[in-house]
Amino acid sequence: MMPSIPAAIDWLVTNIGALTVSEVGDFAVADGIPTQADTLVCIGITPDTESTDATTEWMFIGLQGMSETYSIPCTLWATTGGTGQKTVRDRAFALFSAIFDLVNAHPGLDTAGVDLLPSGSARVTDIRLLQTTVTEAGEGRVAEIRFNVNVTNRITSLQGD
Repeated sequence: MMPSIPAAIDWLVTNIGALTVSEVGDFAVADGIPTQADTLVCIGITPDTESTDATTEWMFIGLQGMSETYSIPCTLWATTGGTGQKTVRDRAFALFSAIFDLVNAHPGLDTAGVDLLPSGSARVTDIRLLQTTVTEAGEGRVAEIRFNVNVTNRITSLQGD
């Protein structure tokens, strides 16, 4: 029985990267440490943490059943060289809304009709907005949205993987 963390991160990177958000235009998706881009989503890392910690609990020993719960930290950055905070905040939330809707529409993190989490669900939680600080103000405007994708899943195996 393998925890679903690697597959869930892969699903987020692939499916968020495939989104089209007209209000945002081009954006980059990074698996971990980010590259440079005006609008960027990082999966599995925030400025506060770079870990995805899981809690596991054996549920039915005879059936080799285990439940897992974890949070994947994510950060979305949007920047602009201009002076309009509303413009960059609106762009950040347009992309965030698309991510929120994507995860809510696919709580089992399904691909081609097959759920990665057949006995679980993923949800976007713990949303936090940070905006341009006074020291950053001379360099343009920034909107940063930190959030988690919380996953609960039940893993069962009769073979004792």
